[in-house]
Amino acid sequence: MKNRYLEVLEDSNVFFKENYSLSKFSYARIGGVVQFCCYPGDVEAFTELIYKFRSRNLPFKIVGKTTNLLFLDSVEYACFILTDFLNDVDFQGNKVRVGAGCLLGDFCKDLALRGFSGAEGLEGIPGTIGGALIMNAGAYGYTISDWLINVRVLDTNGDIRTLERRDLVFGNRSAPSLQGMVVLESEFNFNLGDHSNIERLTRRFHISRHAYQEWVYPNLGSIFVVPGLDIHFSVIEKFSKSKDAKLAVLCRTLISLWNLKPMFFIRRSFPEFNFPQRLMGFCFNRSYMSDLASKCTINTFANKNHSSLEVIKYMANVKMNTSAGLKIENEIVLDSVASVINEEQFKKEKKIIEEELNDK
Repeated sequence: MKNRYLEVLEDSNVFFKENYSLSKFSYARIGGVVQFCCYPGDVEAFTELIYKFRSRNLPFKIVGKTTNLLFLDSVEYACFILTDFLNDVDFQGNKVRVGAGCLLGDFCKDLALRGFSGAEGLEGIPGTIGGALIMNAGAYGYTISDWLINVRVLDTNGDIRTLERRDLVFGNRSAPSLQGMVVLESEFNFNLGDHSNIERLTRRFHISRHAYQEWVYPNLGSIFVVPGLDIHFSVIEKFSKSKDAKLAVLCRTLISLWNLKPMFFIRRSFPEFNFPQRLMGFCFNRSYMSDLASKCTINTFANKNHSSLEVIKYMANVKMNTSAGLKIENEIVLDSVASVINEEQFKKEKKIIEEELNDK
C-alpha cells in the first residue's frame, strides 16, 4: 500500500513527510503515526491529488490545523492531505477571498489591520478558515458565516462548485450544507469600522478567553455543543430530575452569580479556583472530577500525557453526567486507518464511541 501512495506523490510532485508522529504534530498532542502527510502547494495541486487518490481507491483524510481532531494512538493512519499552503488572502475593497488553509486568527488580524469590523469575537479561535466554515465556528455572538458571500468547494462527486450564502444552511456550531464537502476558498464582505473600537472589543474577548478556556495543557476546546452554553447547568438539570431539586436550584443560582461580570476580576485573579467545577464535585460527586478535567471547564480535557482511550472515557463520563441534548463537537478520527497497533485498546475505543458518544 505504501508504494502505491509513493507512486502518486512522486508523480504529482507534492511535498510530503513520512511516518509523522501525531503526538508531536496534532493540536492535542495525542495520536499514533501517519504514514504520509501531504502538502499540496495550491488549489490545483490539492484537487488533483484528491482525484488521484480517489481514482486509485487510496484512503486519505483532509486535515487543517487539527484543532478539533482527536487522533487515536492505537492505530497507524495511512495518509493526510493538509491545507497549510492554501492560505492566500486577497482584499478587493470591502470584499476578501481567503484560502481554506488560512488561520482564522491571522485572518482576524488582517481584518483589524485594514479597519474591518465584524470578526472581533473570532480572533482567539484556533484552526483554519475551512475548518471554521465546516463547523460554523463562533464565539461571543459572532460566527464565521455572518459575513460570508460564497464558498468554493469540492463536492462529493469530485466537482468544484461555488455555493452562495443564501443557499446554505448554518446552525449553532454546525453547517449541514457543507458536510461531506471540501472547502477550497471562500469570499466575505466586511464593513469598515473604527480602529479603536475594534481593538477594544478584541482585547476584551481575548482576555475573557484566557479566563474561561484551557491554555496551559494541549486540548481541543469544547468537547460538546451545549444547549444554553453552560455545561454545568446540564449537569444540574439531570441531577434535579432524579434527586434533590432544591439543591439543584441553589447550585444554579450560585453558578449564575459566579458568572456575573462584576466577578470577573476575582475569576481572573484566582484562575485555579474553578468554583462551578468544585461545587459540582462537592454536591454531586461526579466522576468527571478527574485529572483529565480542565481547571477552566469540565467541557474541555487537559492532556497531561494521557492516551486517546483515557480522553474518550472522559468524554463519555461527561456526557453520561449531563442532560440530553449535547452534541459532540470534537471529531474522533477513524478515517484512513492503515493498521491497528493495539487491538485491545482500539476495540475499547470503538465500543465507547459507537455506544456512548455517537449522537442519538
